[in-house]
Amino acid sequence: MKKIRPLLVLIALLSIASCTAQPAKNTEPAAYDILGKWEYTLTTPDGNEYDNGTMEFTGTSDQGNWTQLNFYNVEYTGTYSVTGDAISLVGDATWQGHFVDTTHMSGEWQNNEASGEWTAVKK
Repeated sequence: MKKIRPLLVLIALLSIASCTAQPAKNTEPAAYDILGKWEYTLTTPDGNEYDNGTMEFTGTSDQGNWTQLNFYNVEYTGTYSVTGDAISLVGDATWQGHFVDTTHMSGEWQNNEASGEWTAVKK
């Protein structure tokens, strides 16, 4: 029994440590529903239009996948996450932004070639 007791204490400590070592999950839900189709426009810092097209978001209001079809008919894909009204898109470009209201989003984007601002309107 004396040999088993230290083993039980060690198992209990490891169990507690594994529970506290988990990263804290962000519990703030999405403030708006991103799901569905959106029309977007990307502009460069000098005000010129860089790209436009449509994006479709699938998954949950908090996270999932997006598909972008630009005016060249080139398709891109990536993942998104929404926390409160903050939006993060990751793919060939990185988009950071926020919901303006239920049907408008805006923010900043950057890829290997250029960067600027973006806007999107829900279809």
